[in-house]
Amino acid sequence: MLRSAEAFRRFTEACGSNPPQSNARHVAAVIARKHCAGRQGDLDGQALLDALRRDPDPTCAASGAIGWMLGSITIPECTKLAVRCGVRFEDLAAHLRARTQQRDDLVRYLNQFTVDT
Repeated sequence: MLRSAEAFRRFTEACGSNPPQSNARHVAAVIARKHCAGRQGDLDGQALLDALRRDPDPTCAASGAIGWMLGSITIPECTKLAVRCGVRFEDLAAHLRARTQQRDDLVRYLNQFTVDT
């Protein structure tokens, strides 16, 4: 079970988040192309980063692609989104939380980036 949004917020407050590297859009574009290939309304790198940094919105055009990506993304790619692209772990967790199906491996990975009280 994915830990609470508050536990992720405490991690961000305690540890901060990584600033995006200069090639963040390219890294995100590669991830988006790999996991969303063939889907209508594919995301480019900047659109993916923008969508992940916003609160999950099921009416957003990017919502389906984000869900599709979270269903198949690897842990190293998730790490790249956080470390190289500057997407906060709490944002990744929020988008995963918005899905009806959650992957156990991704939940375990993300739960490492929480702080309990």
